[in-house]
Order: sequence, then C-alpha cells, then structure tokens
Amino acid sequence: SGEVCGPDLKEKGEEELWELINDNRHRISLGVRPCILIPYLRQARVLTEMDEDEILSCHNLTNRSMRTSYMLDLLRTQGRNGAVALLEGLMIHYPTLYTQVTGRKPSTEPSRFSGLIKYSELTEYLVRAVTGMQKELQEARREAGRVTARCTSLESEIGQMMEQEEKSRCIQAESERMRRHLCSLQHEVTKLKDERCDLYVRYTAAIEEKSAVNKRLHDLNLQVRDAWDGLFLSLENSSMHGLSLSSLKHKAAYLSRDEAQTIIARILAEKDTLRCQLVELQERVFSLQAKRSPRRQQQTFPRLLSPLTSLSRPSAPPFLMRTRPKAIRISGRVLSISFQAEAMLSQLAVVGGNKTGVFVHQVTEGSAAHTVGISPGAQIVEVGASALRMVLEDSTLEEAMWALGQVTGLCHLSLRPRQDDYETLLQQLQNTVISSGDSFYVRVNMSLSAGPSATLAVSCNDILHVTNTRPTGTEDSWHASQVHPSQLLDLQSGTLPNYYRSLCHPNALHPGHPALPTHLPTCPAAAHRPGTHSRQEAGRVAGLSTLSTW
Repeated sequence: SGEVCGPDLKEKGEEELWELINDNRHRISLGVRPCILIPYLRQARVLTEMDEDEILSCHNLTNRSMRTSYMLDLLRTQGRNGAVALLEGLMIHYPTLYTQVTGRKPSTEPSRFSGLIKYSELTEYLVRAVTGMQKELQEARREAGRVTARCTSLESEIGQMMEQEEKSRCIQAESERMRRHLCSLQHEVTKLKDERCDLYVRYTAAIEEKSAVNKRLHDLNLQVRDAWDGLFLSLENSSMHGLSLSSLKHKAAYLSRDEAQTIIARILAEKDTLRCQLVELQERVFSLQAKRSPRRQQQTFPRLLSPLTSLSRPSAPPFLMRTRPKAIRISGRVLSISFQAEAMLSQLAVVGGNKTGVFVHQVTEGSAAHTVGISPGAQIVEVGASALRMVLEDSTLEEAMWALGQVTGLCHLSLRPRQDDYETLLQQLQNTVISSGDSFYVRVNMSLSAGPSATLAVSCNDILHVTNTRPTGTEDSWHASQVHPSQLLDLQSGTLPNYYRSLCHPNALHPGHPALPTHLPTCPAAAHRPGTHSRQEAGRVAGLSTLSTW
C-alpha cells in the first residue's frame, strides 16, 4: 500500500488534521457508527468511559449522525491525538472512507500508526478487529446466501403464480364459452317444449275426433239394426197387396244393405283419413323426441317415467329406441264389431304383446264372440265398453288382458286381419325363439336378491329387457334379462315383480325417498299414449313408477 497524494499524516499539525476532518465532517457523520470506533478510541485513551456512555446513551442524541458529530466534538478537545486516533480508527474499520478523507490508501503496518497505542496492544486490537470483521463478513455472506435462496424461491413462486393465472384465464374463457353454449341449448329446449305442447294439443284433438267418429259409427249401426227390426215388424203385419212376405223381405234387405254399405264405406273412409292424420302427428312426436336426444337411435319408445333428472343423468343407450316398423300402425282394414260380452277372457284367449301386437288366439265355441264371427288371427286394435276405451296396438300382453278383463255388457272390438303375422308369431312361440310378443327395456329403481322360482337378482339402476309380462303360471311377475350396459346383449334372465308388485316392495324408491330427486321428469309420450289403463296412467303422471321404462 502506498500514498495517493500529499505529505505523511505524521508530519501534519493539529490544525491541518482537524481542518481535514472538518472538511469531511458531513461524510464522516453519515458513514461512521460510533459503537465501532469507540473501542479503538478508548484504547488510544482519547475517550473515557463517561464519554462513551454519554455518546451512546444520551437522550438528546436521537440518531446516529448526531452521536457521530458529538463524538467528533469530544475528540476535538483532545487536540492532535484525537484527530490522529480518529483517522487511525477510520483506517482500520472504514478503509474506503479513510481514503476519501485523507487521499491515502489504508495500511495496517505498525509504521503507519502514530504510537498512541503500544505495539502489543495495537496488535492484539487489530487481531480482534480482523477476527470480528471476518465473522461479520461470514455472517454477511450467509445472509446473502439466504437472501439469494429466498429470491430464487420467490421467483419460482412468481413463475408458478403466473402459470396459474394463465390457467385461470383459460378456465374462465372456457367457462364463459360453456355458459353461452348452455344458454343456447336452453333456448332450443324451450322451443322444443313449445312445439311438443302444440303437437300434444293437436294429438288430443285428433283423438277426440276419432272417438266422435267411432261413436257416430256405433250410432249408425244401432240405427241400421233398429231399421231392420222395424222393417221386419211392418212386413209381418201387412200383406203388401198379394206379394209374398219372403220376397218383400229380400227386396227390403237388398235396399237396406246397399244403403248401409254406402254409409259404412263413407264412415270407413273418414276413419282412415283421421287415422292417417293421427299417425302423422305421432311420427312428428317421435321425430321431436329423437331431435332432443341425438345419440338415441330408433328402438323401444318410453313406456314409464324415468326417476332421474333430465340434466344430471346421461342419455339412454341407442338401442333403447323404438324399432317397430312404422307401417304396422296403418296396415290393413279395421273392422268394428259390437256384441254382448260377459267375462270376455272366458270367451277368447289372446297372444302377442307390444312388439308384435295382440292377436286373438282361441275362441270358445258357442260364445258371443264366436257367434259374431271373431276368429283366431285377428289383431285387437281397440277395445271399448261403457266405462273403458283403450287402444291395444302397442300395449303389452299384461295391459291387453287387464283391459279385456274389465269389459262387461256391450263391447266394441276393432279388429284387423293379420293372419300371416299371427302364424309367424305362433311359429316363433313354438320354436321358443320368443316367449311372448312383449319387448321393452326398463331401468330398475330397487334392489332384489336372487330367490326361489328363478327370481332374478337386480340392483338399482340396472337395465332390464322385459320379454314377457304374463309368464305361464303367474299373474304378477315379468320375465326379463339383464342387459349389457353398452351393447344390445341379454345376459342373465329370470322373473321379477311387475310394476304394481314393485310399488309395494320394501326396497322400492318412492317420491320423498332421499335417493330420489324431488322433481321427477315425466314422459308425455308414455303418459298420453293410448293403450294404458287408468291406474298405470296415474302412476306415470305422478312419478310413482318403481320400474322406469324407455
């Protein structure tokens, strides 16, 4: 270390040294901590213990600059020794400030000190000062390492937070897009509901027109019968100017027959027109149902309510849609027959179901049904009585037998000849290809364990394929098979309670049960479709179905 400029400090006098210090008083007051320099100044005997207490503990000295300035004032009273001790302290503890004040480089050589402190004491002090400075340096380095690590972790956290913020923005954008899409879907659903309500109104009006036409046809049949009775009575009570009674009866019969055939032909033409309109309305209902669920394909149409909410459950599998040929609803000429029917099921037996149609299978000889000409092979399209009217075109065998069992007194049957389809059904029954003409799918809302008599074990939400609603020897059970959840495959089969037995089962889920939603969706196509009796209608509309059908 060498001098920068100027003479040696040892050669300067008191005034020169203090002039040098006063010129840099502001810099020294701001850059020096009194507690660092006081030990050396005490060692050099330019400050006393009382001076140290006064500098460090005086209440009037409120900051470090004031304490340093007061320390300089005390050192000024010590003359040249005070100035030399101060500069030597700066050289040891504040080398940079020492260079700025004196213009010289600091050095710890003994020759550079003034001799205020003995050599041994100076060496000992320098060792202690260097050791303390090394400790401070190490502590400063450790602190710098901790600060660097903290800065690194903070930078990493900032990066993660920026990534999360970017993800949050993406999620918000996706949420906004989904919200707009949901709003558009809700508008479409609202439009479909309005269209469906309009179709239901038109459908109901068409059914009422059809009922009025059937009633008119029945009244005409009664009028024709009354005309025949009056004609025969008048012919028996008159001689008709020599003509034989038999020839008059033949002529009157021919005239009445021609007139009746003309009226019947006109009524049948009107009935066919109304039937075509009814079928068109039904097809529009089916198409709207398909639009609402694009993932569904044509299979079995819904028969009962689903107890799940329409937004929270997934769409029905594609194989659960209607598959019956559309032409089956309008094929063939329908013949209406009226006769006195007491205990209808004792006069005729039926086979079939909702998939094939319900056919007359056997007719008891000598019964009223046999007398009016009902023969096996005719499909029962509609049955009517004084307090009952049901369309059986797509009714199950259980529903058809229930309806026929309710008929008492005057009965009206609408029959359609379908001998080929009837023979095909018999062949399939004989070859055990099918067990009945029923085929539809249900979702189970109850759990049953396997029991005697081949009872099928089912769990809640299982899908079953019902193939017979009136198995042989039972009246309150269905024969069904478990269905693969994603393929049209029948698995294990057996019997299970029918709709009405399942309502009374202790494991059944009814409205108000915690496992069922509060608001159950209705299936208008099942609730308003002809061919269901009043108890089943009430169960569907009220949402009380335990076996829900698609």
